[in-house]
Amino acid sequence: MREVRMRRPGALGALVDELERAMGDFDALLARVDGEALAKPRTSPGTGEITSVGEVAEHVLYAAHLYAALLRTAFRLPAQGWVQVPREPLDLRQRLQASLDDTWELLQDKTDWSDEQVEGTRMTASWGSVYDLEQLLEHAICHVLRHRRQVEGLLGDPATEGGV
Repeated sequence: MREVRMRRPGALGALVDELERAMGDFDALLARVDGEALAKPRTSPGTGEITSVGEVAEHVLYAAHLYAALLRTAFRLPAQGWVQVPREPLDLRQRLQASLDDTWELLQDKTDWSDEQVEGTRMTASWGSVYDLEQLLEHAICHVLRHRRQVEGLLGDPATEGGV
């Protein structure tokens, strides 16, 4: 994933910058693993859940797709279907970057929106939560951070025989 570029304008731009920062940290973890390590079942510290780094990365990618779908619906734009991604580190990393680019493309013409416009653009997620634009981006940032932490645990868990 590329380094954070110049600051994007406006409050929405600042949130996309923070999403890019979180995705960059997540991407740095994915850059450490090969295809075999990506697929290796591991025990999540604290929960005992068995998962793989690849499953977590796919989940983050799919969530990014859902956030973009919510934005498209709110802006009355055509939906884009989900395409399953191969479980290869480079493919996942490229798709995560593309999802960030897509998010910015959907928001870049709204950087001068007032607080009322941002707060007035409401979206109801399939899990029942209602978000405005700012809340959706904050949720997306925290989601990536949460799963970055999960992957850190998966890669550093002594039960995984030294991680990658």
